Amino acid sequence: MKTARPMLWTWIAIVFGFFVWQNTMAHGLANWLLEWQYSDFARFRPTSTLIGMVLLAAIPAFIVYLLYWRRQNRRRIGPVSPVAATRFAVRQLRILLIMAGIAAVGAIASLLLLLTLPSGDGPIQPVSVSGPVGAPLPTGHASIDPVIPNGPQLRYTMRLLMTDYVVRYVPVSTGAGATSRLFVQIDDSGRVPTRLVGTMARNALPPSVRNVFIENNLVSPGPHYVLFTQPDQLPRPYLLAAVQFAIAGLVILLIALLQWNNVRRARRSADRMMEDNQAVDQPTSDQPAPDQPAAAQA
Repeated sequence: MKTARPMLWTWIAIVFGFFVWQNTMAHGLANWLLEWQYSDFARFRPTSTLIGMVLLAAIPAFIVYLLYWRRQNRRRIGPVSPVAATRFAVRQLRILLIMAGIAAVGAIASLLLLLTLPSGDGPIQPVSVSGPVGAPLPTGHASIDPVIPNGPQLRYTMRLLMTDYVVRYVPVSTGAGATSRLFVQIDDSGRVPTRLVGTMARNALPPSVRNVFIENNLVSPGPHYVLFTQPDQLPRPYLLAAVQFAIAGLVILLIALLQWNNVRRARRSADRMMEDNQAVDQPTSDQPAPDQPAAAQA
């Protein structure tokens, strides 16, 4: 055990150094993966790629280490009682089912939040940028004309588990001074047309974006509004969150299915042990029962 752990970390260090060398010299598997990412997705992630390759290459070493640790643990502890093994397997199965339930709740909550978003269908509602200060603005399918930027654009990158996307938020002048309560979301090109049509949502700025605008005194007190020019930008985070929760739940359920098989095997072993113990304790035909009187033996 004392030599297995250093060997494991030595293997990981060798693999890490090998892939770093490949990445630095711009050839080999690491460079091929980065070129594939850039050609297909117009961006690449060297850090995530390096971590993924190291983890994949370390899987055989982890398997060997776990098998060695299991054998050494059995020698030190001795044979485990089938009843204790059953209890431990059932406890692990319950934990996995709880985790799968949490993932399911997360997916359902994301879909329920998605239903509360304003719809981009229906007639277009014009938004007056010179209306009374503090008057509520329409939500849903809306248009802004004219669009007069009231400050610098803020480039925002939302990084998700499998992908990311880049958008820009622009404060729009509403004739109420230097601050704004109306913002538009545009693509990464940064071009702001004079008329925009999209889906208007209330208090829809990401927290980090809103904090930056507040620090630069660009947000008016009270509720703010965001016009999303791309139809999929408003529901996309909720859909991706639901998909990621669902994938995590399915993976956990698959592991729980394997664990349920372990529980069945452990219970069969415990049942066989109980049957063997009962057969040993049961008296045979030529031996009297322990509580039988001596006269009956004669």
